[in-house]
Amino acid sequence: MTRAIQVLLLSLLINAHFVNASTKAFIYPEYDNIFVNDLANLLSTETEERIKEYLQEVEASGTQISLLTVSSLSAYNAGPSIEPFATALFNHWGVGDAARNDGVLILIARSDRKMRIELGSGYPAFWNKEVKHVIDDAFIPYFKQDKYEAGIEHGVLETIHTITGKYPDSESGIIASAIRFFKNLWNQLGFWILAIALLIAGVIMKLLRHVWRMRPRSCHVCQQKMIRLDEQTDDEHIDGGQRLEEYLQSVDYDVWQCQNCQSIDIYRYVSFFTDYQTCPQCRYKTVSVDTTILEPATTSYSGLKQLDYECRQCDFTDTETRTIPRKSKSSSSGGSSFGGGSSSGGGASGSW
Repeated sequence: MTRAIQVLLLSLLINAHFVNASTKAFIYPEYDNIFVNDLANLLSTETEERIKEYLQEVEASGTQISLLTVSSLSAYNAGPSIEPFATALFNHWGVGDAARNDGVLILIARSDRKMRIELGSGYPAFWNKEVKHVIDDAFIPYFKQDKYEAGIEHGVLETIHTITGKYPDSESGIIASAIRFFKNLWNQLGFWILAIALLIAGVIMKLLRHVWRMRPRSCHVCQQKMIRLDEQTDDEHIDGGQRLEEYLQSVDYDVWQCQNCQSIDIYRYVSFFTDYQTCPQCRYKTVSVDTTILEPATTSYSGLKQLDYECRQCDFTDTETRTIPRKSKSSSSGGSSFGGGSSSGGGASGSW
């Protein structure tokens, strides 16, 4: 075999290798919902439902936008570039109207730290810069701080505003700006607002309960005034199980004594925030529960957990297993399938 033929065969083998590598078939994820498919589990149920509502409203006005999060591009025979996979997936799903080709696909790859907004072929080239601004200004700043949930919701709203000219469920102009401001404020401070509100409510409830417990009482025997015994003295009038409940802070007891006839009244107050349960054997609130996850639940399969019960007062113990329901994904949508749109590769990408 001549040197020239050897070189030719080697060249053909190398070319064949790269052709096979470049044409390796993508694996396309199946969609459960045409608006949101959070396969990377970056969204809480509440946030996912809100985003679905935003996108349903947008579709009702004529534009179909779909959000997809994945853990890794490699799971779909894609990467390192996100663009070919986004275009192929857009066309595989058929996002947007088939005649107008005005669909939008927002693809976020968590582990690869990449994202893309893929546009239907009906968008002129200048739209690529518009969605690039959305990626750089709305999504990426949150993602760099690992605030994926807040970043996705903020970015989706800005994508909607860029594409349609207004925010969901609002008018353009001052109203939209005000709504946007308060949504951003809630994203930043919502946890603290809720925590402070719960703290205030807890203080008020504790104060009201204290006033109710300390109200004057009359003896049920002689109708004379009673006094409340202090914590050390009242232990003489409650049994061992009740003292254990007080020690575990599952129940608190008040003991009132009549100064005239020495009659005793005992009042039981169950703690609002106890993890202890009532024992079926001794009836004291002294049962602790330890939970062990045997099989975690997913969106496809239910899980399994083991509960171990042990009473601190008596010899009661028990063990049971319970099924953990599958993680729910809402099936509500404005439609059950995409509209058959296509993309020629327009859009923009970003990384963080």
